[in-house]
Amino acid sequence: MAGALLSAPAYASDPLPDQAHGLETPPGTTTEDVALFVPRVLVMAPRLALTLVFFPLEQGLRVFSRRVRPTNGATPDVDDDVRTVAVLPHLSYVSGFGPTLGVAGRYQNLGGNDEEAALTAGVGGVYAQFADVAFHADRTAGSRLWLESRTRYEIKPQQIFQGIGDGAAPESRFREERLLAVGRAGVTVGEKGRLVRIGGSLVFERSSFGPKDDGYSNAPSIEAAYDTHGLVGFDRGVRTVEAQANLQVDTRDEVAATSRGISAAAFIGVVPVLQSHGYAHVGADVTGTIDLYKGNRVLVLRGAFEGVHGPQGDVPFSRLARLGGPDSLRGYRIDRYRDRDSALLSAEYRYPIHDIVAGALFVDAGHVAPDPASLTALDRWRAGAGIGLRIRTKDAFLASLDLAYGDGVQLFFTVFPFESRAQWNKP
Repeated sequence: MAGALLSAPAYASDPLPDQAHGLETPPGTTTEDVALFVPRVLVMAPRLALTLVFFPLEQGLRVFSRRVRPTNGATPDVDDDVRTVAVLPHLSYVSGFGPTLGVAGRYQNLGGNDEEAALTAGVGGVYAQFADVAFHADRTAGSRLWLESRTRYEIKPQQIFQGIGDGAAPESRFREERLLAVGRAGVTVGEKGRLVRIGGSLVFERSSFGPKDDGYSNAPSIEAAYDTHGLVGFDRGVRTVEAQANLQVDTRDEVAATSRGISAAAFIGVVPVLQSHGYAHVGADVTGTIDLYKGNRVLVLRGAFEGVHGPQGDVPFSRLARLGGPDSLRGYRIDRYRDRDSALLSAEYRYPIHDIVAGALFVDAGHVAPDPASLTALDRWRAGAGIGLRIRTKDAFLASLDLAYGDGVQLFFTVFPFESRAQWNKP
């Protein structure tokens, strides 16, 4: 045996796969190979089709993303010092509104500490026009300073209004012009996988309302179906400044292709009286991901609550808690339900289809009510279910597609290459 080892040439090529396992003769066909032959043949065609479909997207990300080396003398071989500039299309489709077309740009790691800035603008669909500028930094200038900002201007020509509460009120449409400005600062504690953010925010919001613009919806304009003089804030518009205390906890292993962990956010806000509008605002949103098998078959559970409370005439109709649409109660149109309190529960099973694509099976249930106690009336909860696709890398969502059934069939499609971190959410 020793002589055989010594006689082997030092420059011998790597062993063949069977030799690497120490097998003198290659193994024959196994029972497992026979059993899996038909399933492998059946999935070969759709897998090839998916590869052909998503190959342009994968290559497009490489073409439109440009890695920029620092000019401050840092070592160019260190990945942490590499900046990324990218410009990609922003596309979406929402049932009842149609397609939105736009463009999104991002500058990542712009200060050398994983800061991120993003700009998105578009027209069509839900919006006559919109523009959104956002910034996020967990460790500004290498410190523990957590900073976020967002400025958004949008015109929505055909917003849905179907009364206040969970009743079967007639559908109507109205126009809203809205300006949102958010500034947030705090401290970041921990590292990825055990991150905590504690801070405060100032939220300025100004909205004006009117009859719906002409469009493809056959629903009547709001003044033809409701007495708008009775809707707080409709006639004179709404202008509010909200001060919030914020807490966020993030234990996810990855931001987008998450296999385990929790992402939780909570806030307590106060709106002092401006133009007769003043109220308290609270909310929480918790999403947990459970690894069912090999990190790519996961169960995603979500629970959310929002409450807006103040004197009867001080809470604008546009600031009430809402349910419906791709981010809350799928199977129902955007903002189908609104009231002072809302609760949402969601469960979603995700499974692998392609390297960057996961399938989804989901069910949502939610309810709006005039007070928190009324949310416990489970017989009043609305439910919806459906199927979807999630296109993502480890640290960024690229697109999602949902087909849901609740109050009719709803289709939601969104391409959001840069919204995984640089998008501000209320909680």
